[in-house]
Amino acid sequence: MCVCELCGARGRRYRAEDTVATRCRDHAEGAPAFSAAMENVHLIQVTVKGRLRVVVGARYDFDTDAFVEIDDVADLRREA
Repeated sequence: MCVCELCGARGRRYRAEDTVATRCRDHAEGAPAFSAAMENVHLIQVTVKGRLRVVVGARYDFDTDAFVEIDDVADLRREA
């Protein structure tokens, strides 16, 4: 969950033309920049034998101000 750049309310990232901005529903312009399945997902990657691999996926929980690990990031990406 992100916060609106204009008022500080809970929001999400929106894409309008060539700009991505974090906005609440009241200030939103354009379309959501990410699918709902990938909203607030943080991917940590490491290089393994010369290849880039996702090793941990976590979703930010606004209420607890913490990242909560996602069990299967591969399934989540297929849903997106």
